[in-house]
Amino acid sequence: MKECVIHYQRLAGFLMQRGFVLRELRPNMKFPHLHVFVFRDSDEIKQAMADFSGNAQNGRNVSPKTDIT
Repeated sequence: MKECVIHYQRLAGFLMQRGFVLRELRPNMKFPHLHVFVFRDSDEIKQAMADFSGNAQNGRNVSPKTDIT
Protein backbone atom coordinates (compact mmCIF):
# COMPACT_ATOMS: atom_id res chain seq x y z
CA MET A 1 0.00 0.00 0.00
CA LYS A 2 1.35 3.42 -0.93
CA GLU A 3 1.99 5.99 1.75
CA CYS A 4 1.40 9.71 1.83
CA VAL A 5 3.94 11.27 4.21
CA ILE A 6 3.05 14.70 5.58
CA HIS A 7 5.61 16.94 7.26
CA TYR A 8 3.25 19.70 8.43
CA GLN A 9 1.12 19.27 11.54
CA ARG A 10 -1.47 21.79 10.32
CA LEU A 11 -2.02 19.83 7.08
CA ALA A 12 -2.19 16.53 9.00
CA GLY A 13 -4.84 18.02 11.28
CA PHE A 14 -6.77 19.34 8.28
CA LEU A 15 -6.76 15.84 6.76
CA MET A 16 -7.84 14.14 10.00
CA GLN A 17 -10.70 16.64 10.43
CA ARG A 18 -11.89 15.55 7.00
CA GLY A 19 -11.93 11.88 7.98
CA PHE A 20 -8.56 10.64 6.75
CA VAL A 21 -7.06 8.14 9.19
CA LEU A 22 -3.55 8.68 10.49
CA ARG A 23 -1.76 5.38 9.87
CA GLU A 24 1.48 6.11 11.66
CA LEU A 25 3.39 8.86 13.43
CA ARG A 26 7.15 8.67 12.82
CA PRO A 27 10.13 10.70 13.96
CA ASN A 28 11.44 13.08 11.33
CA MET A 29 14.95 11.86 10.50
CA LYS A 30 16.14 15.27 9.35
CA PHE A 31 14.69 17.17 12.32
CA PRO A 32 14.55 14.75 15.29
CA HIS A 33 12.44 17.11 17.42
CA LEU A 34 9.63 16.91 14.82
CA HIS A 35 7.41 14.13 13.49
CA VAL A 36 6.03 13.07 10.12
CA PHE A 37 2.44 11.96 9.67
CA VAL A 38 1.69 8.92 7.48
CA PHE A 39 -1.62 8.46 5.68
CA ARG A 40 -2.74 6.01 3.00
CA ASP A 41 -2.16 7.52 -0.44
CA SER A 42 -5.27 8.04 -2.57
CA ASP A 43 -6.75 10.40 -5.11
CA GLU A 44 -9.05 11.71 -2.38
CA ILE A 45 -6.19 12.70 -0.07
CA LYS A 46 -4.41 14.41 -2.96
CA GLN A 47 -7.58 16.42 -3.65
CA ALA A 48 -7.88 17.35 0.03
CA MET A 49 -4.25 18.49 0.02
CA ALA A 50 -4.96 20.62 -3.05
CA ASP A 51 -7.99 22.10 -1.25
CA PHE A 52 -5.79 22.90 1.76
CA SER A 53 -3.20 24.54 -0.47
CA GLY A 54 -5.83 26.61 -2.28
CA ASN A 55 -7.43 27.69 1.00
CA ALA A 56 -4.05 28.64 2.47
CA GLN A 57 -3.29 30.82 -0.55
CA ASN A 58 -6.59 32.60 0.03
CA GLY A 59 -5.83 33.05 3.73
CA ARG A 60 -8.49 30.65 4.97
CA ASN A 61 -6.15 28.15 6.70
CA VAL A 62 -4.06 30.76 8.41
CA SER A 63 -4.70 31.22 12.11
CA PRO A 64 -5.80 34.75 12.89
CA LYS A 65 -3.29 36.79 14.83
CA THR A 66 -4.51 37.98 18.16
CA ASP A 67 -3.37 41.15 19.82
CA ILE A 68 -2.86 40.61 23.53
CA THR A 69 -2.97 43.93 25.35
